[in-house]
Amino acid sequence: MRTLHYLRNLLSALVLILLATSVYAQLSTNTIKYQLTYDASTGRYTVWVVPDYSTPNVFNPDTDETGGTAQVTLKVPEAFDIVPGSVTNIRGFWSEQPIKLIGSDFGLSTGFSYLVFGKDPSRTNYGPFAPNTPVALFSFLGNSCFGQIGILAKADPFVAAAAADPFSLNVGGSFYSRSGQPGNDTGTPTGGNQEPLEQFIDKLGPDTECRSDLMLTKMVDNATPNVGSNVVFTITVTNSGPGVATGVVVTDQLPSGYTYVSDDGATASTYNETTGLWTIGTILAGNSATLAITARVNPTGIYLNYAQVSASNDLDVDSTPGNGPQTPDEDDDDQVTTVPVPVADLAITKTDGRANYTPGTSLTYTIVVSNSGPSDVVGATVADAIPAALTGVTWNSVATGTASVVSGGNGTGNALSASVNIPAGAGNSVTFMVTGTVSPAFTGNLDNTATVTAPAGVIDPNLGNNSATDS
Repeated sequence: MRTLHYLRNLLSALVLILLATSVYAQLSTNTIKYQLTYDASTGRYTVWVVPDYSTPNVFNPDTDETGGTAQVTLKVPEAFDIVPGSVTNIRGFWSEQPIKLIGSDFGLSTGFSYLVFGKDPSRTNYGPFAPNTPVALFSFLGNSCFGQIGILAKADPFVAAAAADPFSLNVGGSFYSRSGQPGNDTGTPTGGNQEPLEQFIDKLGPDTECRSDLMLTKMVDNATPNVGSNVVFTITVTNSGPGVATGVVVTDQLPSGYTYVSDDGATASTYNETTGLWTIGTILAGNSATLAITARVNPTGIYLNYAQVSASNDLDVDSTPGNGPQTPDEDDDDQVTTVPVPVADLAITKTDGRANYTPGTSLTYTIVVSNSGPSDVVGATVADAIPAALTGVTWNSVATGTASVVSGGNGTGNALSASVNIPAGAGNSVTFMVTGTVSPAFTGNLDNTATVTAPAGVIDPNLGNNSATDS
């Protein structure tokens, strides 16, 4: 069923469209194209005629081109309309409010409508024509940005669908000028009035784009930072245009692997470390906004840091704000990850609880291994080369907190070697008790040194407390 919109526009459409139906068959040797442009700074669209020829020519001896009837049809998103009163005539007098035809009324897919602009048939001076040099005809404002808008192509299915309508509507573009009509004016080579010839051959250039194109990139200054050190995340949002992007907000919620330290948000934008929202506002076409966030690397947590444009008042050409990671990936989000290097301050103490020894008597050493962090340690090595003066040596161990002994916690002999896991924190430690008998014949100082060594890949920032000697 045809919509009321179709019926309401039909009568006025017939007046305009029938003007062109009798002159659509033959094509002039001097042809033109129509072009539509969009100025993002003003929001104004402009329709141009682009000739393939120059003036003067064999049909028009004058420097200026003149013409009468013309028609331009635009293919637009269905919700798009011309702002009433916004049409500005540049060459000729054009429809103040074009005829709007809905594609679905003609059996085509929904989503598009067609705006038919007609020019008053009175003679218009277009000025000099030169090949591929656009001449502005009229401009207008749209009610909002809904996507691409362009000149209706000659091969667009709507042209045939409208022609097949019971009223045989001609919605294609048309243009008639003095240069297109051989012998149309007295004094031209053939003389007399000839049948008008069509000059419009097709649209020129791509459709206009009013939407913005926001792209987000994210970098980190150090991909392998030490735990406990600071890293700087730099987020850049660029608007490739052509439209202005307003109400832009980025979400960058620091994951659990980092603790917020500071940011360089200026008065033009603000970052809320609690919500992760970076409020930018407006980004003009061709401009960028940048934010640097400084964060401390935690010993554990999630180190993948994701950021996305989460809000914008304007449509984006190729992405949707706030829709999360997509496959294929969109360009309004980015992520970086770090592989932190563990840092652990291991320490060891050793004492036998006495200042002197007595040959032939038993002696017990207490060795305590701890970890001040910030990282947990898995597989630290504890070693004690026990002097030969001690005989019958045995040892055992006790772990406190969440520490544990992997191997070597109990043994005999003069070469203690053990592997321990010690999470960071004062409540976690491993204690070794080493017992032996001082040889009756031994004299001199009885020195005994124990060491703890971090496993490969773990940085110990303080090696001065990694060994302990009892004398």
